[in-house]
Amino acid sequence: MQINLISLSCKQSLSECGFKGYNLSKSHRSDVKVPQGFICGKSFCNKLLEINENMMEIIFNEEFLKWINNIQGLVAIRSSAIISSSKANLVSGLFTTVRRIAPNKEDIIKAMLKVLNQSRIKNNNLPLKTNYMKFRKISIALIIQKEVDCVISGVIHSKSVDDPNCIDIWFKSGDLAPLMSGYEQGHHVRIPKHSTSLDEIWCSIETLDFGHMIGFWSIIRDLIEVMSKLETLFNNDSLLIEWGRDTKEINILQVQDFI
Repeated sequence: MQINLISLSCKQSLSECGFKGYNLSKSHRSDVKVPQGFICGKSFCNKLLEINENMMEIIFNEEFLKWINNIQGLVAIRSSAIISSSKANLVSGLFTTVRRIAPNKEDIIKAMLKVLNQSRIKNNNLPLKTNYMKFRKISIALIIQKEVDCVISGVIHSKSVDDPNCIDIWFKSGDLAPLMSGYEQGHHVRIPKHSTSLDEIWCSIETLDFGHMIGFWSIIRDLIEVMSKLETLFNNDSLLIEWGRDTKEINILQVQDFI
């Protein structure tokens, strides 16, 4: 079986890597920090769905293991649906990301199969918002990346629904997953675009006082800088950007149109 492994540093096709992989690769190639990793393309993933778990061991040749070992740490495996970025919200939440995987053959195979098997979706099992699309099966690629140990994480709406001249940022300490799943509400700040003053920040909760904002302001400035770069890169001033900051820097976890 030919193994189609694609570096995030290489220019990629949307039809082979899906909107998430395509956007992350495009961001990475423009010097935006994206977690280290690679993509298993759609054609390779489709073939994997046709074989059993025992046969999957044949894909773990020296080349594949070298790519895994280069990540140097725990791994996260997630899907990248073969669908345009503008329609990404229609399949948002359909696929579970498998997190904190040890970089060994058995755990990687198990995680890859778990994510891939979610693409076997029947029409009547889809959320109402996607029923009209008449999906029988959604083709996906796999994104295999280094797990980011987030000190703080969040989501940016680069154009607020309530005020198009503002940016909305939701954030929380630690991992992003509880915020995205709705288990945690997080903190919410609204900032006028091109703002340089703490006085102009609106905050949704009183507990995030001025002292907290001073500590968070350097991160906000870094986020706005990355957001502006991505808006220019995608020629779009209405983006949804998922991010996580480890002890050193901000990592971009996903970029898509915000509709």
